[in-house]
Parts: sequence; C-alpha cells; structure tokens
Amino acid sequence: MKKNVVLINRWTSAVGFTSFETYVDQEAFRVHYLVTEGSRGAIQAPAERVSVLQDLELDALAAELERLIAAHGAIDCLIAMAEKDLLVAGRLRERFGIRGQTFAEARKFIDKGIMKRMIADAGIETPRFRELADGPEGLRFPLILKPKREASSRGVEKVSSPAELAAKSAGLRASDYLLEEFCPDGIYHLDGFVYQGEIVFQMSNQYIGTCLGHAHGRPLGSVQVTDPARIASFRGFAGRVIKALKLENGSFHLECFLRGDAPVFLEIGARAGGGDIREVIALAHGFNIVKAWIDVQLGLRPELPRNVDTARAGGWLVFPAPAYPAILEGASSFRGRFMCLEREYTFSRGHRFSGAGDIHSHSAARFLFAGPESDIREAVQTILASFRASYREEIAAVVEI
Repeated sequence: MKKNVVLINRWTSAVGFTSFETYVDQEAFRVHYLVTEGSRGAIQAPAERVSVLQDLELDALAAELERLIAAHGAIDCLIAMAEKDLLVAGRLRERFGIRGQTFAEARKFIDKGIMKRMIADAGIETPRFRELADGPEGLRFPLILKPKREASSRGVEKVSSPAELAAKSAGLRASDYLLEEFCPDGIYHLDGFVYQGEIVFQMSNQYIGTCLGHAHGRPLGSVQVTDPARIASFRGFAGRVIKALKLENGSFHLECFLRGDAPVFLEIGARAGGGDIREVIALAHGFNIVKAWIDVQLGLRPELPRNVDTARAGGWLVFPAPAYPAILEGASSFRGRFMCLEREYTFSRGHRFSGAGDIHSHSAARFLFAGPESDIREAVQTILASFRASYREEIAAVVEI
C-alpha cells in the first residue's frame, strides 16, 4: 500500500529544485501538494493531487489535511520546504499524529531569541543581544534591530543611537524583536547536510556584500573557500552549533562572522540555503541537497556525495532589480567570458519588474560559478565592476472620469 505524503510548497520558481515528482518514488508514495495560486506553477503534478489554497496558514492547512485524511487515510509524512512553513508544519504533525519535526524542534531554528540563548549557553561566541522589550542597556551602539522570525534580512535595521532606536522601533511589537550588537567582521554562510547526527557534507562560503545590503538594492554573492585550515575551522564550528541545537538529520544554512581566525555565530536555519545556493551545490559538487532533505523526511537513506573535490569551489552573484515598477532596457552579459561561469540568468529587453519579488523573479541578473576559487573570485570582481543594467520607470496611466 502506498504511503500518504503531503508536501507544502510556497516556492514560486522551480529552478530545478521544486520538481518534486522526480524526487519521490510514485510507486511507493501517494504525494499530495498544498500550494497557493502563486506557487501552483512550480508543481508539475496532475490537478487531482494539487490543492490550491487561499493561504498556507494553520487553519487552512489543517482543514485540507482533514479532507485528505477522510479521503485517503492517515498521513505518513508531511514535508514543508520553506522556512516560513516549518513552524506550522510542526503544529500540524502534532495535531494529526504525523512523525517528523515538532513545533518545539523547529522553533529553535527559527526564533532567534531561543536560538541565540541556546548557542550562548553552549559556550559558542555570538554578538551580545537582548530582547527589544528589555531595552538596549548594557549593549554598545550601533545595534542591529531584527525580527525574531524573519529571514533574508527582512525587517532588519541598523541603529546608531538611542534616539534612532526609539524612532525605528516605534509601533513594533517589542516581543517579536531582538537587539544585537553590530559586528563589522566579514560574514560567511556554511551550507551542509546532517545525517544521523553527523555533518556529511559542508560548503563554506564568504559573502560578497551582505543580505542587509541586498535588501537595500546592492549586489550580493558568495565564493566558497577552499583553504584546508579554514575549511577545518568552519567544519568544527558547525559541528558545535549542530550539537548545541540537536539537529539529527537534514539540511542547514548557518551564518557566522569571522573575527580573526575564529567564527562567531550569527544565525542558523534547519533548511537548505535559499536563492541560488542549492543549485550551486549541485553544479560544484553534484549533490542535490533538496532531494536528500526530502529522502530523510520520507524515512529513506539519502544519496550523499562521495569524494568531494575540496579544491573545487562554487559561487554565485546576483544584481537586484529596482524597488519600483520598471521595464528592462538592457543588461550586461558575460557568457563565454569565464570558464568558471556555469549559468547566467537574465531577462529579455522589455521584461517588466513589479518592484518586489523573490531572488529569482526580481533580479536583473544572476551568475552561478563552479571551478577554482581564484578563478571565481576574479570573475566575481570583474562582473561587479562592469555590470550595467538600464530601465525605464513604468508610469501608471491616469484616467479622468
């Protein structure tokens, strides 16, 4: 008898990683997808196995699960891919008796207050922080004001004085925010996979730019580091973090500062990295981290990478589109310029940008790399210096009545 699997998907762009039909054995599992109108196009499955909901909040999802259980029997596995859905998925598993990550297990990878207290209690260095509700006493300005449960620097503000903090925090629900001392050190992201409590794959990358800068319209990218000593340091650091938060199986996206030679904890998600990170891992190292993540949730042994070439690096670079409705007039292309440039994603002249969207739909250009680290760094610096894009602002017509 087939096992019943429900997959919650809010990803709007397939980019090779929401082709779930190719990841799951259709003979062994009956998969039903819960999506929104916006994310329906990313799922290539028969209509009878896709439920298009108005939203992916708890009540709507619970009602649909009750309908599916009545029609097909108990749910054996519930999979949520986006960080925004992990807490709700934990609640649903508890309500319907489905095995997998609970609400409490998911919460420590999403609520930055809980996360950072656990990290600090484990003796792992992290910038000093306080709840916004407790005020900035004892912290040194400038500070970072950040939501506890957001990603990609959404809602994050840098504040330089008590007066600026008061202005930026006015109207916020204090219990939903943290204050953290600003750290000027370089930022890295460590993307990996844990199986049976051990890190079996890790890719350590230096950010080019910052997520906060990208949220304000600046380019963002990263290049994998291949220095053996640095790799060992980051691997040991990630192992301590994973142990402190008790992650046994699955993907992780860990961000840290590098102060001298010592990593300093920033935050972690128990999920695959966003943007183009998943595709870069596949290009550089042949590892489909999303499929491995799905496999462990299905109770299967994941296909793990073997004999990873530690001298081979991956990288990516993205240029955001304007934060207003605009028509693309033209953008630089670098196809054929660099041996390490594996993918270039651009839109055609005349493409309309709405002024908002995810990294795939709202970027002027995206570049993905694989090859020697030095070659990737040279390519990234060249593109950063010479990339140009031009737009014309879209003006709404005014109709007189």
